[in-house]
Amino acid sequence: MWDHILTPEREIWVFRGARVIEFIAVIFALVAFFIDHGVRTEERAARAEERLARMWNLATDPRPGNSGKIPALEFLNREQKPLAGISIPKAYLVGVELKDANLRGANLSEANLNEANLQGANLIGAELQSANLRGANLQGANLIGAKLQGADLSVAELQGALFWGASLGGARLVDVDLRAAYLWGIDFKKFTPDEWTKLKDEIAAAVPAGEMRKNALENIYKAMKSETDIRPKSAEGAIYDPSVPELADQLKQWPPLDEDAYWPFELRLGILTGIACDDNKYTAVGIARRARRTEPFDDPHLAGALLEQECLAIQVLPENLKAKLREAAEGPDKP
Repeated sequence: MWDHILTPEREIWVFRGARVIEFIAVIFALVAFFIDHGVRTEERAARAEERLARMWNLATDPRPGNSGKIPALEFLNREQKPLAGISIPKAYLVGVELKDANLRGANLSEANLNEANLQGANLIGAELQSANLRGANLQGANLIGAKLQGADLSVAELQGALFWGASLGGARLVDVDLRAAYLWGIDFKKFTPDEWTKLKDEIAAAVPAGEMRKNALENIYKAMKSETDIRPKSAEGAIYDPSVPELADQLKQWPPLDEDAYWPFELRLGILTGIACDDNKYTAVGIARRARRTEPFDDPHLAGALLEQECLAIQVLPENLKAKLREAAEGPDKP
């Protein structure tokens, strides 16, 4: 009896209407999806920002000791957040993983960095007075101008590290590996009165009054009076000034790399490239960077020798460093 209602023409219109309704429903679903997606994205971003802020608060917690600093610092470094200028004296950071971290100008005085991984870290101008760096990995680290008076670097891995202008008065470098390290321009003076006053004020601000503060000040005072102790297990290929007694007396069995009178040219290249391939990419990077005093590289022979190596350490050098090596190796100054 419905035949007079659902005529062919009406069926077409019903079908078209149904399609329109379906289309509108799809549009609404898509709009809802994108709105929901946007809200979720904003929520995830807010949570990420909240977590980042929480990690910063933990990392910069003024209380001495750990207080969650280790996982917080490791998280921030994994997120490639610069830690330059962070001030956490007396922090407990045993075994912390801060490879390639930017710690330029950081205040880590009196910090416990025993067996910390600081490979390739930027520690330019960092304050590490009386810090415990025993067994720390500082391969290829940049320690230009770092203050290490009274620091304990015993058994540390320092291959390819750059110490130009660093202060090492009263520091302990016993059984350290100084292969291919740059030790030129080191200052072996101990704390100045101004530095001593500054350290006392920082410790007073960071460490609660009582036995802990007393011990911290005693440790710094002891470091002021102690003598520098440099007894490396190896310093092959190190660059240092042989006129500096603190270095010459202890490193005389490893003549300085940059004195041609001591090393035949081929032997110097063999030492550098051998060390680069015996260790890891951070040592290789450190050696490659030490091969230049100004841009571009000033030693085409060394550049060529490094590029000829097939070991993993050389292969993983950053592309910009490889490009500079190739430029130097093919330069017009190469005889």
